[in-house]
Amino acid sequence: LISLGGGSNQISGTLPTAIGLLTKLQYLSMPHNELVGTLPSEIGLLRVLKQLYLDKNNISGTLPSTVGMCTSLSFL
Repeated sequence: LISLGGGSNQISGTLPTAIGLLTKLQYLSMPHNELVGTLPSEIGLLRVLKQLYLDKNNISGTLPSTVGMCTSLSFL
């Protein structure tokens, strides 16, 4: 899986830690949903992630430092 999109689908809850298992993921787009909580540190396992769209959710807290391991990330 290289692209995962689910914008404007009323998805609620937290982004699961299992997101880190999608190691080939390049694009994650889940804007305009009802996601809450903080980003899991496992997001750093997505080393080839290029774009991360999570705007218009209720995500709180600071970015985990592991985001720095996403060396291909060009849009956050």
